[in-house]
Amino acid sequence: MVRKKISEDHVQKFFLLKKKYKIKSVIAHSAYLINLASDNKNTIAKSITALSEEIENCKVLNIKYLVLHPGSHKGSGETEGIKRIVENLNIVLQKYSDSNIMILLETTAGQGNSIGHKLEHLKEIREKSEFAKNIGYCIDTCHLFAAGYDFRDKKTFFALKKKFDKILDIENIKVIHFNDSKKELGSRVDRHEHIGKGKIGANAFGFFLN
Repeated sequence: MVRKKISEDHVQKFFLLKKKYKIKSVIAHSAYLINLASDNKNTIAKSITALSEEIENCKVLNIKYLVLHPGSHKGSGETEGIKRIVENLNIVLQKYSDSNIMILLETTAGQGNSIGHKLEHLKEIREKSEFAKNIGYCIDTCHLFAAGYDFRDKKTFFALKKKFDKILDIENIKVIHFNDSKKELGSRVDRHEHIGKGKIGANAFGFFLN
């Protein structure tokens, strides 16, 4: 899980291409193998190291937001899983509390023992962390839909928007991943589809964009 340090050549190329194509903002996504909710000490140690290295890469490339899947409790239960995520995020973030780096906890579909399929999971992690100012949220539309949140018409979309504001505080949502879903509402299965070709449909994305 240990990542290679970015070479100076790659760093220079990154900034040259960013300038050339007038890219205003870049968002990074952490490795999927990182699992801060694990009850395995070896996995946790590797995950803490890997996430720290991801943040170091973001600092070098001047990337503010790093998206992170909260993790899987591996059968020990949501309460214990969330507790471990908070503890392990604190270990990582204490080194970067003075920086502008933000870890964005991503909503999940709820597949297996993953944490994050309820908005309340993400809220609890942020509220219990010692470094809440370095934590925000990333919303994935496919994951939301698979987790059981409907937003396919105006009524359900605005009801969801109210939940965003009440539970997460909408200003803490920094990134939205737009993906349609191959599977039905509430399926708890994470299978992305091209926008407009899945079970969500194109109209729902118009509500978000407008």
